[in-house]
Amino acid sequence: PPLANLDVMVFVISTCEPSPNLTLVDKFIAVCEYKSIQPMIAITKVDLKECGNIPDIYGKIGIPTIVCDYSDPASLEPVKAAVEGKICAFTGNTGAGKSTLLNHIAPELELKTAEISRKLGRGRHTTRHTELLRLPCGGYIADTPGFSSLETGGDYEFKEKLISCFPDLYEY
Repeated sequence: PPLANLDVMVFVISTCEPSPNLTLVDKFIAVCEYKSIQPMIAITKVDLKECGNIPDIYGKIGIPTIVCDYSDPASLEPVKAAVEGKICAFTGNTGAGKSTLLNHIAPELELKTAEISRKLGRGRHTTRHTELLRLPCGGYIADTPGFSSLETGGDYEFKEKLISCFPDLYEY
């Protein structure tokens, strides 16, 4: 969904149900670099499956990557700190746990969540519209509907500057 004036974009990816789509994450990081938005990755569902080397992959290029373990509230503190006083968005695949993560860092929001569809093996589009919510710790967060692809459309300026949108390729 169209969003404006973002300071931070949190990409919520799950270890399973749905499986991580790192190509989609890479596209979002490129868009964040192009738009001067701080990207961040929050990994959910670590109680169901380990996250492997995802934190290492993105940590090496300077992307804050937080493993969110709901049994350890301290693991959520970096996410809270990153969004405090900022204008942010939580984005990612349907069923990755965006609203669940928001409910853990700001229980006052009481966002609706749902189980993964066992028949389809993916989320059920519980969040159906983008809403800008005031955070109790200060700042605003947009909880966005899930999706499984990203198109940049006909933004030719973006295509011309694409090579500069990948921090791990700067030196090359």
